[in-house]
Amino acid sequence: MRRPKLYSLAVALAIAAGTVGLTACVESDPDAADTPESAPTVANSAIQTDAEGMTIEQEPAPREGEEDEPAVELSPEAQAGQIVFNESCTTCHATDGVGDGPIGPNVEGVGLSNAEIADVIQNGRGAMPGGLVTGQQFDEVVAYVEAIQ
Repeated sequence: MRRPKLYSLAVALAIAAGTVGLTACVESDPDAADTPESAPTVANSAIQTDAEGMTIEQEPAPREGEEDEPAVELSPEAQAGQIVFNESCTTCHATDGVGDGPIGPNVEGVGLSNAEIADVIQNGRGAMPGGLVTGQQFDEVVAYVEAIQ
């Protein structure tokens, strides 16, 4: 019969793979595993979640050479818009819109008027489709983006 031969071959391969894997597992030099101090660090723009799937709020990493600037005072509507922005827009525009995201441009300090901001969010521009947020969230995101101009 063919099956016992195939079974024996599969068992032999599994044992060989396990033996090779165990012999390759040796102690390593902890100093060799350290990240050099000169290595650059990159902020993680991914949305982090906990075990229950809830979003973990994180402060954005400071940009290189950036001095501490006083935080912009946000109205309650703009604060709500910042939360919506960070949940819906950071995939393209980076956290808080303060850096070039993987697709979308920086939206902080670019001098857009309220009408321009509303138009882009409602109708889209470039790769950005329109209508990603609507209703109250639309108004909140417009207020947030206007506040960081």
